[in-house]
Amino acid sequence: EPGPDDLDDPWPYTFQMGDSVWIRTEGGYWYPGKVSSKNVKRGPTRQKEGLFYPVIFRTRIRKNFAPLNGEIKPDTPRTRTLLRQAGLL
Repeated sequence: EPGPDDLDDPWPYTFQMGDSVWIRTEGGYWYPGKVSSKNVKRGPTRQKEGLFYPVIFRTRIRKNFAPLNGEIKPDTPRTRTLLRQAGLL
């Protein structure tokens, strides 16, 4: 399955509203979440300008996350494998 080799690597993935995702908070914790809106924002990332997706996680927390910052991944078998390898699942 395509995807990054490391959990913190950027992944230029395009998300849709309602997609299940995994996000990394500023504290370094990974949580499941859901893309909550079609209103994506553009802004600077670690690599270049990129998209920031609005995500709801931990019931009511809403925040924007950028795939090019390595802080949001789709909920796929590849992502779950990386989370397990890191001891997070």
